[in-house]
Formats: sequence, C-alpha cells, structure tokens
Amino acid sequence: MDSLTTVTAVISMILISTTTTTTAQVCTTIMFRDPGQAFTGDLLDYSSMDNTNRPIYSSRIFSSRSIQYNQLTSRWEYLMNQQGGWNAYSDDDTLFPQDTTNWVEFVSNQVPLRNTLREVECYTPSTCSQVFVSGFTIPEFNGVYVQSQSNHDGKPTFQIASQSFGTLHLFYNDAFTRWMISQNFGSDTGYVFLGADRAATHPADTLTNGTVEWVNGQQTFPNVILSCAASTAAPSTNTQPNSSPASTADATSTADAISSIQASSFPTTVAPTDSVSQSCSSVILRDGVFGAYRGDVFLNSNTELNGRPVYLSVYRPDMQLSYNTFVGQWQVRYSNGAVEAFVTDSAMTPEDITGTWSSYNNLAQAIIRPALGIECYSPSSCAQVSISGFSNTALNVDFVATQQLFMGRSTFVSTNANSPLYLYFGNVSLRWMIGEDFNGFSGRAFLGLDPASHPADATTVGATDALDSSAVLSVSVTCSSSSSSALPASSTMSLSSVASSSLSSSVVSSSQVSSAVSSSQASTTPSVTSAPITSTASSSASASSALPSSTESPLNPMCSPSCDASLGIMENRVMTLESIVLPMENVPAELSLLSSEVDAMQTIQNLTISTTQNDIATVEAKVETLESDLAAMTGTVQSLQTAMSQRDATIAAMQAQIAAMMETIANTCSSCSTRRAKRNTFAEINA
Repeated sequence: MDSLTTVTAVISMILISTTTTTTAQVCTTIMFRDPGQAFTGDLLDYSSMDNTNRPIYSSRIFSSRSIQYNQLTSRWEYLMNQQGGWNAYSDDDTLFPQDTTNWVEFVSNQVPLRNTLREVECYTPSTCSQVFVSGFTIPEFNGVYVQSQSNHDGKPTFQIASQSFGTLHLFYNDAFTRWMISQNFGSDTGYVFLGADRAATHPADTLTNGTVEWVNGQQTFPNVILSCAASTAAPSTNTQPNSSPASTADATSTADAISSIQASSFPTTVAPTDSVSQSCSSVILRDGVFGAYRGDVFLNSNTELNGRPVYLSVYRPDMQLSYNTFVGQWQVRYSNGAVEAFVTDSAMTPEDITGTWSSYNNLAQAIIRPALGIECYSPSSCAQVSISGFSNTALNVDFVATQQLFMGRSTFVSTNANSPLYLYFGNVSLRWMIGEDFNGFSGRAFLGLDPASHPADATTVGATDALDSSAVLSVSVTCSSSSSSALPASSTMSLSSVASSSLSSSVVSSSQVSSAVSSSQASTTPSVTSAPITSTASSSASASSALPSSTESPLNPMCSPSCDASLGIMENRVMTLESIVLPMENVPAELSLLSSEVDAMQTIQNLTISTTQNDIATVEAKVETLESDLAAMTGTVQSLQTAMSQRDATIAAMQAQIAAMMETIANTCSSCSTRRAKRNTFAEINA
C-alpha cells in the first residue's frame, strides 16, 4: 500500500509539473472563513510555491498556521502548526486553494464535520474611508460612518455622530472576533455585534450573518448591509493597535460629503434656561475609597443639553458631565463618546442626583460605586494648612503655598526649613500626598482618594503614611488659623482656564521667572514650573499673600520681610544640591578604582579560561586512554568467549565418549552374567 501511494504521488507530480501556473492564478491574499460561523476564519498571505507548482499561504493572524497542498494525501490542508498538525482539509485535488469546495473540519472533541459553507477566496481589502450601514432596527445605527485616524486591534475604526447616543464607534474587537458598534471606543460592551469574521480587515468586507442588535435589553437579528459609501481612499492611519480614537474634527476633514457630522464629538449645547443657570457653579464627584473611582472637579459651562446643565472637567479638558436622554443617565464622558462613569437618574441638576453611580474598570466592566457621590464644590483658598494625625510626627506640620502648580493644583512646602517636605497632588497616585520631591510614585504619606483642588477639602479616609501603612489613621488637614491670606490668583479655578489650558497632564509654565530660581527649583522639583506672573508688583503682592510674615531680620537686606521665608527655602534647596554635588567630586577616583577592579577581574577570567582549557585537554586525554582500555578489554572478552565456546565443545565430546563407554560396560556386564549362570548350571549338573 505504501509503494502504491508513493507511485501515485510521483505520477501526480509528473502530471502537475507539465501544467504551467501563471502569477494571475496565484492570489496575493486569501480568506479562509465560513459564512455559517462554525469557524471564524483566517487571513493568509502568499509565501512560496512548492515542488508541485502549488502556492503555499502563511497566516497573517497566527504565526504557525498555513494552507498548503499535501502530496501524499493529494488534498489541501489547513495546518495548525509547523509539525504538520491540521485542523481542516479539502477532498478537492485542485491547483489552487480558492477552487476548493468540500472542506472537512474538526470541531469539539475532535469530531470531523463536513462543512460545505467553508470557503477559500482571493481577498483584496476595501480601502474606502466611508462605510454605509443599513438594516438596523434603531435608525441612528444606520448611516455613513467616517474613518477616524486610529486603529483598534490592528484594523481601522469608523464613527458617526448621533443625537441620542453621541458618537458611535464602529471597530473590530479581537476578543469576540467581530466588528461591533459601541458608544465606548474599544469596549467589550456595545449595541451591535456583526457576524463572526476574523479575516476581514475592513468592515465593508465583513460577514453579517448572525449580527446581533440590542434593542431595549432584547436581542434582535437584523439583515444588515455594510458597503463602501464612496470611492475615496482611506486616510493614513496610526498603525499602533488599541490607540485612542482621534477627534471627530480630524475625521470630518476627510469626509466633505458628510457635512452634517458635528465638528465636536460632544453633543450640541444650547443656552441654559433660568432654572439650569441657577445650578452650582462647580461640583465635585468623588468616592474617597482608595482603589475606587478617581473622581473629578467640574465647572458649569453655562450651556445645557437635554434641558440640563453641561459641566466641563477642570483637570481633563476632553471630559464633561452631561445628561443622556436616550439612556436616562448622567454620564462622565470623553469627547470621543467613551463613558467613564454613569448614574441612572433624571435629576435636573447634578447636585440633586440620588441614584447609585457606577464606573468602568480597566476591563470595561461596570462596577457599582455606592460611596461615589456628587456635590456642589467651592474650593478652599487659604495659603497655609496644618496637618495632624499621621503616625510619623515629622509629617504633622504646617505647609505654605508656593507659586508652583502641579497637576493643575497648588503645591505647598513645609515650614520646616531644615528638611522641607512637599504637599501636592500626585500624578500617579491621583491623590494628595507628602513627599521629598515631586516624583508622584512614592511619598511619605497619602491622603484619601479625592480629586479636590485644595488639600483642606480632600477626604482623609484611607490616609496612610510609610511609617505604618496598615494603621487606621485619623488625619486632619485644616486651613491654618494664623494665615488669612489666599492662594495666588493663578491657582484658582475659572472656566477660562479650563478652556485655554490642559491641566490634566502638565503644569502652567512661565517665561518671567528668573533663570537662577527656575534652575534651582527644577533641580529639586522635577516637572514643576512656576505659575504665570503678570508683573513684578503682582509677583511681590502674591508672594506676600502666600507666605507668612517673619519678625526676624531678612536674610537679604534687599529683600522685604515677606520674601524672607522663600529665600530660606531656596537656601535649603541649595544646601540640598550641594549635598548631592559634593559626593560626585569623588566620581573620577571611583571610576579609576572601578576600572582597576575590572582589569583584575578580566585577568582572573583569562586565567580561569586557560585553566579550564588545560583541564579539558587532560580530561580528553583520559577519555582517549579509557577508550583504548575499553577496546582492549573488549578484545579480551571476545577471546574468552571463543575459549569458552571451544571448552563447551570439548565437554560435549567427552560426554558423548563417556556415554559410549557406559553402554559398552553395560553390554559387557550382561555377557558376564550369562556365562556365570551357565557355569553355575554345569556345576549343579556335575554335582
């Protein structure tokens, strides 16, 4: 049977070799998929030709998978790995995989299933930048989706503006192997899941069999059609997967044909009614529980949406708090439409919300936050605070406001000039913290998780310090009774500052701070710069209001008593810098010593290598001697075996001779007995 199979394969190779394969018959890319969704499919690129003049295709999605022709079985196979394990095969003995029809695939428990819907087809991806969608039950899901400037899971994304949902995103989710439509870009939850299709790289090419649409909590299965809406080429996209969606303004610049799409992804707002304009000027959304939702501070934009005020985030300019009529929720949402937190409540103003909030975690799962609440907020403005209650008593001191901003909030420095500490809002911990610098990662102590604009307003629930991180502390942060001055004007909240600057990831810079001061501050407080100072007079007034007065003589006769504390702090920083710089003077000597140690280690290493090489040579010689002894012993054993064989033969011959002698003796004894009997008989007769 093996010989017959081999002969058949050889004859097949000879016949095939006489057939000419043109490049036009070889697809550059093929799709291997099933409209019946029994198998989500694969996308494969041409790799090479085998010796039967048939193409080999390698998977673009799975590095070890391929489609190629098996010469021994005379069939096309979808190989799962390089060792030849296959998951599906076709009985059709064709020159090209796109001509096959009868596929057998293995499902659960390795049960073979003949799938007549399985198909292999040549694939040229669509490149249109506008996709027309129709067939959904909810009209706002239909329409023209415009390609944005980003990818998700390696494939382009599209979006459309709607009145009820805000921006809807059309993107591919590899976790479900489906294209989906969702209000939240990149989320695992959405309103629409198209048919399972891992192969299609463009939504206009994807399968729509099995599309699921959610309507009022119920599933429907509409007959959906996706097609290119125009012949325009797609814009260049960011090839980084899972990147955040670009703004709608960027997307609409490539879609002149759709002028109805808003330039901003935020729904259009209108002038507020009298009742709405009377709502709080600012609100704070906070949980207070460390590890829960981060919260935010919002300012009333004096506009309304759906009859309710719209609030803009103070520290994240791409975020707002507004009401969504379609789902009946107040939502904290980004400009791209992604929702971060929500509450089902129809209150007319956010401060009247009584429902339970939820927020999405990193896995796009909605987590109920019973402690999360929102309230009117008027930030404290005192320039000096007192802290008490930490286990480390060195932290229970007064802090004075500086002219610096960090994460859009004022910073404070301790009044202890010998070893200053800083009180600021951490860019990593996302809560007020005390540290020796502004690195944001580690610190001496932390207040509760709270986005408050001023430390005196932040919750202290969950406050910890490094001295005893497990202790339950009763920390208090209050405005100092000895300070009646206010924070510098640059650190107070205003709607204009929210609209004109990005405070969520950077700090306000100033070109009017002297180079000496800014260089020394930059050395001790990385990533922190001074707030704008409009004039020398305002600077002096601001410094005077921000720092407590001193009754001692000023450190500099040219400086007024009001700036004495600042100079003291600066001198301490200079001393700190000197303590850092002075040890660096020994660096050359240490480098020289280190170089000598490296040379010594190199010498030891060379000696070790030489010794090791000699040991290897000795071992090799011993091995050769042992091999020679083994050969000699083998010869001796063979000689002994030969001698033993000869001895066995001699013993056998002697045993045969002994047997013959025994037989002779036996015969002789028999004759003697007969003669003896006759003699006895004669003797009796004679007697």
